[in-house]
Amino acid sequence: PVSESQLEFSSGDTYQLTINSTGGGNSGGPMFDASGRVIGIYFAGRRTDAQISFALPIRYGLELMSVAPNSN
Repeated sequence: PVSESQLEFSSGDTYQLTINSTGGGNSGGPMFDASGRVIGIYFAGRRTDAQISFALPIRYGLELMSVAPNSN
């Protein structure tokens, strides 16, 4: 990413705002930290001169996976 900032809330959630060039179509894709760990899921973006992407903390995706019905 070109630039990023984090904001941590009392709930323990850390929200990441990244200014980068992810382009369109990345909703649902992973956001990685500098160590290659998945830390978020892209869900929206604003396409301006500085492309801004928004991601939810990965814990929400993990929670959804744990309660999703088994498709087998």
